[in-house]
Amino acid sequence: MTIGSGNPMPRGTLWVLAINVAALIAFASGPAAVEYPLAAAGILAVLFAQLGLPACRIQTAAPLCPANIAQGYYWIQLVLVTVLVGHFGFSQGVLPYLPSKDSLNLAIAVQVVGYLSFCVAYQCFSPGTARRDQSRGSMPGTAFLIVQHATNDLSFQRDILAKLKKLLATKETGGENYALLFDRVREDEHGRQRFGSQGQCHNGTWIFDPIEDPAGVDKRRAALGMPPLARYKVIVEKTYCTKSTSEDSPSHPLRMIH
Repeated sequence: MTIGSGNPMPRGTLWVLAINVAALIAFASGPAAVEYPLAAAGILAVLFAQLGLPACRIQTAAPLCPANIAQGYYWIQLVLVTVLVGHFGFSQGVLPYLPSKDSLNLAIAVQVVGYLSFCVAYQCFSPGTARRDQSRGSMPGTAFLIVQHATNDLSFQRDILAKLKKLLATKETGGENYALLFDRVREDEHGRQRFGSQGQCHNGTWIFDPIEDPAGVDKRRAALGMPPLARYKVIVEKTYCTKSTSEDSPSHPLRMIH
């Protein structure tokens, strides 16, 4: 099962969704639910985060990671408490008086907005999201750059390429990262690249290194989620082949830095 971005939905997430749907039903069946319908917004917010914000999904491989602890805290506040409210309502407890319904609704709304703000921020700035952005075409991280340019150690690059292939199969790395390193190794071994990721700037124009079976390159790129070669050329020329960039190395064509 996949969601909009194409990321696979882990089995653990499916269980979390099922539990939250059951909690929503449990809340709705409570005698006090009709008095506080806005409380259901908390459960709906958690469902939205699990469905639409992959970085906020429960990490089953690291149960006690900070992200899981934060999600657990919000789950207690927004889901467990909501189910209890549906069945027992709010209690005055040690308060001098029970807050008005408007005040309770405002508190619920603030809690929901706070949770969604946290989830959106985490989705935008988490390390996992950065890796996915890299697979869509942004600059790879420092570690990947080191591997890419370790041209004096082909065996090391082959070893990393084999690991990337396994990660690609489980969608833990992007197709472009795999293609970049594959083409580097392929050029060193056979003199031609397969995916068209390598080339150089010359007088503001991107010149591709020799490509094997050029007629089929766009099909191979599409299989890895990469844009067609013509579109890629336009992007690269705008990014790397501008006059100011080329002037950094006027006596040599600018080699593409991936």
